[in-house]
Amino acid sequence: MVGDHVLQPIIGCIGYPVAGNSTQFVTERALKALGLDWSVITTSVPPALLEKAVTGAKAMRFAALALLDPHQTAVCQSLDQLTPTSLLSGQVQVAKRVDEVWIGHDVRGEAVAQVLMDRGGDPTWNTMVLSVPAMDRILAIVDPNLDGRVYSPESWQIAKEAWKVDPVLSESASFVESPEAPGEASEPPSISVLLVSELKDESIEKQLAKLELANQGLLIAMGDLQLHDGWKEWSSKRGWDYVSPLDFQSQIAGKMFAYWTQVEPPIHSIREWMDEYHEW
Repeated sequence: MVGDHVLQPIIGCIGYPVAGNSTQFVTERALKALGLDWSVITTSVPPALLEKAVTGAKAMRFAALALLDPHQTAVCQSLDQLTPTSLLSGQVQVAKRVDEVWIGHDVRGEAVAQVLMDRGGDPTWNTMVLSVPAMDRILAIVDPNLDGRVYSPESWQIAKEAWKVDPVLSESASFVESPEAPGEASEPPSISVLLVSELKDESIEKQLAKLELANQGLLIAMGDLQLHDGWKEWSSKRGWDYVSPLDFQSQIAGKMFAYWTQVEPPIHSIREWMDEYHEW
């Protein structure tokens, strides 16, 4: 566990503004449920003071930090090390102190992988990442089983072109020989999972129009909790399952907690605590 054995470990939540953010509320509930004697404080820090705030947290020997909007990119410069996922994305949601070294981490890939696992983790699923930079590469690091089955619009087009040139020997794990007719290539696979963080606009509509979408699938919505009704409606019309931003943020909160404490929190309880907080 991170922290001194004598002093109570402190988690600092830093954002601007911080009103309406459930991180402290949910984290305190999880700590209490698991019997962990940690403390959580939330501070509103303007971007111009972020570096000083992180320096202060280091000096006061905080155990960990939660980086809230808009600090998840700028904080990278104030930390000692970044994990591979943060190096790819240029973002940090969590940081912790390990032997006086502050390490920043992007937990979003782990949250996506957990959602897929909870939904059955079908190895035939092909995932398209829209408007989430570097997430296709992050997921390949987080879960090697997803390598070759997660695409950006650009890599999807490359894979399709490779299939056209040599469908049987294509390097993509998704383009394989048909088991029904050995030596003959199957049709290019359809997309079964969509991962989105932005609202639908004209450019995203054009990207969707170019995809071969499965009849049944899963849409995972990241981003603002209040602005995804359009994606929910889109999923309903297609008969796809829908993971709401609040569902996804529950997974984010769980992965943040586990990164800090090395203890897995109760995800279903986190979801309930988030509902409770947002009902206030």
